[in-house]
Amino acid sequence: MNRKLEEIRNSSLTKSWFGGACFTDTVESEQWDSYDIENSLASIFIIVKGHGDHINRKLDGLSRPDAKFTSGHVAFINAGSRISGEFLAKCQFLEITVKDEFIDQFSPRTKSALYKSPSFSYLCDMSSKAVIQELMLSMHNADPHDSLLIDGSAAFLTAKLLQAADRKLNSTKLELSKNKSNLVLSYIEDELSNNIKLEELSNLVGLSVSHFCLAFRATTNCSPHQYMITRRIEKAKALLKSTQNGLNIANLALTLGFSSQSHFTKTFKQVTGVTPLVYFRESKN
Repeated sequence: MNRKLEEIRNSSLTKSWFGGACFTDTVESEQWDSYDIENSLASIFIIVKGHGDHINRKLDGLSRPDAKFTSGHVAFINAGSRISGEFLAKCQFLEITVKDEFIDQFSPRTKSALYKSPSFSYLCDMSSKAVIQELMLSMHNADPHDSLLIDGSAAFLTAKLLQAADRKLNSTKLELSKNKSNLVLSYIEDELSNNIKLEELSNLVGLSVSHFCLAFRATTNCSPHQYMITRRIEKAKALLKSTQNGLNIANLALTLGFSSQSHFTKTFKQVTGVTPLVYFRESKN
């Protein structure tokens, strides 16, 4: 069965991020090609589960075949490429399209290191794998407050790819200074009940979004979204312990910035192992 990549994208689960869009789908063993269309935006193609054979790219009339890759492999597809490929078995993929202005946040040296490689791909590290899993879960979640997760995950994975392409950038220490770290963490604490945007945090410390995502994780060992969720749950636990009667979980969820009671309950149980109601009752014993 032959399908155009554009058709696969159109039938995929899709979510927007400020730097482009994310697509994910599970496809059976099939060939797909798009030689009659151009990839208008650069994109990052990730095999989440399964086995892909290869991606054949044509840029400026030259064929640029990538090596075979399996789960965890990340390939960069230049804007303007015409691409084809084949899935040898059932395969789950994630594609992140990236606008030029996002890539322009990096230095000319970094962009050159990425673009000059005729077939740039790499095997993602543990931090990237964790972010991919977070993003995949969010892709299937209808929560409108997940913009920090979607934006942060896509930006981090794009930045990691650029970091992998540029050895000099890869060796650069990207941690936030103590003052900048305290500024960001204090801001998150003050805005826990609100839907924080990634640009708000990066602007606080005068960094591009891409550099901020790398620096924040290097400093805290988690993403901005993970940190925010951890703080929300800690605050929820404190409020549940201090509440004596008249517990209203729906109001508590909204107070803490969750979109609904069910979203709060699900997240609370994922973090603590019990529901808010069970935690409330156990705290009174």
